[in-house]
Amino acid sequence: MIPSTLEETQPLVQDFPGLDDYGTYNKAPEPMSRITAEDYSARLLHWQVIAVESRQPEVLGYSALCIHWLNTKNGVGIGRVWEGEWVPEYWLIGCSHNHATETRLSRAGLFAPFVHIRKCADCGHEFTYDSSG
Repeated sequence: MIPSTLEETQPLVQDFPGLDDYGTYNKAPEPMSRITAEDYSARLLHWQVIAVESRQPEVLGYSALCIHWLNTKNGVGIGRVWEGEWVPEYWLIGCSHNHATETRLSRAGLFAPFVHIRKCADCGHEFTYDSSG
């Protein structure tokens, strides 16, 4: 069902812990680091997008930055800069979770999927995913 009022949409945004941790409109979310187009698309396609936000941070010359907040308590952003023509820039917002340890749990049964639990050593965020496809 598509929300028809502001009250119906409020809980969707408030359920994401950390949106307030990354600043407000016209402020660049911190930490924010450049990534490649391949890393941007891999993260965007691999993880679940739970919120989308648009900002015009001063540090990017008030150019639009579209942020896709992911269920891993971080996000990816795409913006553009003028270098004689518009050139896209890709950003990782928040922890990269590169130092995460993984625990793999199997379920009972011959064709049972594996459940993966990852915990980031840098920020402490823990997330679970199912590799059953």
